[in-house]
Amino acid sequence: MKTAIVTDSSAYLSPEEARAMNITVVPLTVIFGQQEYFENETISSADFYTRMATEDALPTTAQAPLARLDQEYRRLAAAGYDQVLSIHLSAALSGMVDSLRGFVADYKPIDVVVVDSQSISAGLGYQVKLAARLLDAGLQVAEILPILARFNQQVSVWFVVADLKHLLRTGRISGSMAFLGNLLAIKPVLSLVEGKIIPVGKERTARRAYAKIGVNVLTAAEKIELPVRFDVIDANNPEAVAALQNQIKKVLPECPIDRGTIGPAVGVHTGEGVVGAFIAPDWQSFI
Repeated sequence: MKTAIVTDSSAYLSPEEARAMNITVVPLTVIFGQQEYFENETISSADFYTRMATEDALPTTAQAPLARLDQEYRRLAAAGYDQVLSIHLSAALSGMVDSLRGFVADYKPIDVVVVDSQSISAGLGYQVKLAARLLDAGLQVAEILPILARFNQQVSVWFVVADLKHLLRTGRISGSMAFLGNLLAIKPVLSLVEGKIIPVGKERTARRAYAKIGVNVLTAAEKIELPVRFDVIDANNPEAVAALQNQIKKVLPECPIDRGTIGPAVGVHTGEGVVGAFIAPDWQSFI
């Protein structure tokens, strides 16, 4: 069975990565006022964060781009593919997966298997690239799905936002969490658990929050038998990236650290200035 892989732009794969691994990337939609934009196609990260900081109307996200996905699925069917493995950002953070599952329930042009990555950014990207590697190795989708699930259990992320108001505004954290964080001037350390944003610690300063992430990274690394992979992600905050990289290097000095990003579709929720770290088994070794 000839299978194609589709994901969304919140995986933040480079065009070169997507092309080399034959991955179709569908852009997510962000909205300023009445105007819709496609992430990384009609609005760049730089433009998005500039507008977010200067415009009165704060951005929102739209429903899943079903028309664009339909177009890509039909294109793949016409190209001779029998099946699509469609891997997307966490269903707990977006209605995309649920909408897409309903859309493809009786879809005729091609068989589509929808996967909830329970992640975003580099965490989603890891899974998409692992799936592409497994397909190249000759595995079928039924064999790939449990491997992705096992891999995802070993992916961890911790992050710190500059301001909790955007997570509150888009319903990703509770009002009480945002109120206490702002009232006490604390920096909550946040994580994704089963795709949901939850607080896993709180510190008085950003520096202490980054140190806490460094401790968490070391603990997680000790539980992974394969070579580990790190990505430090951010939204326009190079100084915080450098500080967090230094904390990770203190506890794991020999491990290379890659750089990831938070673009418009996720930045709607986190705001500018977020910084975090993913740790996972190296997907290139996970077979």
